Amino acid sequence: MNKNFKYLSTAACLLGLLMTGCSDTTLGSFSASENLPSPLKIPGTTLITLQTTEPLSFEFDLNITESEDYSKNDFDYVTEVTLKALQLSILPISESPDEDPAGEDGNMDDFDFITGLEIFLKATIDGQLQEVRVASLPDGDPQFGSGTRVLNLTVTNADIRDYIEAPGGYVLRVSVAGSVPPDYVIADARVDYRVGVGFR
Repeated sequence: MNKNFKYLSTAACLLGLLMTGCSDTTLGSFSASENLPSPLKIPGTTLITLQTTEPLSFEFDLNITESEDYSKNDFDYVTEVTLKALQLSILPISESPDEDPAGEDGNMDDFDFITGLEIFLKATIDGQLQEVRVASLPDGDPQFGSGTRVLNLTVTNADIRDYIEAPGGYVLRVSVAGSVPPDYVIADARVDYRVGVGFR
């Protein structure tokens, strides 16, 4: 057999295998970011008279697929979605008397009242309500008790594509453990995604 023909045949076979695998392979990626549609408001001791032993839970409807970061990119299908970062930060309005229905105490707010933090995504997938943890800060993390107004959470490597693409949308649930703050604490969350894509 002619050596050149043999080499060409081998190359053609490899190319065919590569092209076949492209339909299930991540060929590119882009970043997208999303903030909460409304602030996270944690009521203070002026509204909650007892210290709670159960984590407080807050839910927000999200849809990264409608964001400009997502829609401006050109791709045929999404292969995977993971979180790159998740940051919780206290907003300047947290110290505003107008935002606290029971009275602002006049002190700068911080996250010292928190001892544990978990973030979940919820969505109905194949007819079943499912939930996955995507970020957290465990009890004892050095960010707690430091007077910080910004918390950078540790994200998981969970593939959340099914949640992002759920027909009914998805919900971000914030679970906060600790004591009740002295007054209202108002915060926002920024979620950074990595979106893997493919092309037909």
